Amino acid sequence: MEGKIVENDILEICKVTLNVYGLLETLCKSLDRLILAEAKGSIFDFCEAEKSGEKILRLSEKKIGIINLKILIEKSLGGLKDKEIELLVARYVDGMKKDACLKIFGMCERSFYRKLNRALKLYKCNLVKNINKNPKATREIFGEDFFEFLFEPIDNFRKNGGDISKNRDLICNFMLKKLIKIN
Repeated sequence: MEGKIVENDILEICKVTLNVYGLLETLCKSLDRLILAEAKGSIFDFCEAEKSGEKILRLSEKKIGIINLKILIEKSLGGLKDKEIELLVARYVDGMKKDACLKIFGMCERSFYRKLNRALKLYKCNLVKNINKNPKATREIFGEDFFEFLFEPIDNFRKNGGDISKNRDLICNFMLKKLIKIN
């Protein structure tokens, strides 16, 4: 399947975007601090001003991408019912375990998985539709390499120690590296 995206890969990417969603605001604040520090560091050093200006511009572009990612996720969630959104947010954004979700939503395990999978598939359809509507914005969010990442099998991530379903921190670190990579 090298070079070809498959259904399960898209669902995994959906889970990744939801897992990262809760970190986006913190990431923007971190980028703001980096931008401010870079600006303060170069204010009296005119030799470094051009280099710092370029770095500030790249950091600002990454922040814009992160803000656009947040909008993309929210827009993709917007087409779902409130209960479906609550379920996805609890499970993926808040990282709640299955048992906690069962208790909070008052449902049996079978209903939980059925509703979770339905909500995830609806989110996936909306996300793909929004990406296809504006591939230029998607490139701005993730950079040119996002499309290469989409078509690179998720198995490569798993081979490098990643477990999409069990290791939320590893997923987030993986996605954050994609988002904040500064050339």
